[in-house]
Amino acid sequence: KSLESGVENSKCIKKEITLQRSEEKYRKLIEIANDAILLVDVETQIILNANKVLKINLVCPLKK
Repeated sequence: KSLESGVENSKCIKKEITLQRSEEKYRKLIEIANDAILLVDVETQIILNANKVLKINLVCPLKK
């Protein structure tokens, strides 16, 4: 049973690492894009992310 637990824990760690790498790639793509990008939660209308290109081109700056 302890071996099964260790295998499941190992799988969970691998999934977490994969997710972290994916998030890093996403953030980097947003950051280096030449186009203005704005990510908004449709339900709450809260701004989740905006890249520097958008921030530079806005009349009023976004809060961090």
